[in-house]
Amino acid sequence: MRINKLIFKNIASYKGEYEINFDVSVLRRSGIFLISGNTGAGKSTILDCITLALYARVYRLDKNISDSISKGFDSAYVRLTFTVSEKRYESFIELHIKQKETPRSMVLNCLSDGNFIENRDDVLVYIKSLCRLDF
Repeated sequence: MRINKLIFKNIASYKGEYEINFDVSVLRRSGIFLISGNTGAGKSTILDCITLALYARVYRLDKNISDSISKGFDSAYVRLTFTVSEKRYESFIELHIKQKETPRSMVLNCLSDGNFIENRDDVLVYIKSLCRLDF
């Protein structure tokens, strides 16, 4: 699996929308990258966003998923583009402050062939089979 792009909005201390493009030429050429920074820089938030988009969970928050939403906001989202076996996928998950546990809304779109899955449980099963990893 290769992470291509991460877009998130109102997650943790990051208010507004942010985009991290892992497909920039220097990262593609190297084949590997390191997420580094000072304490509080947001390294764990990046990993939280990736696990949210893949597994609809955040390890540090157990079941109270709405704690991922930035203070003062009612909703947040994560959009993750990744490639597995030459196929590119986009996972989208939206969080709402009123949903304490796993979000119900999750979509997986195969950008390579246009197929998509809208049911959260089906998305989670499919991603698990794609990545051969579970939470």
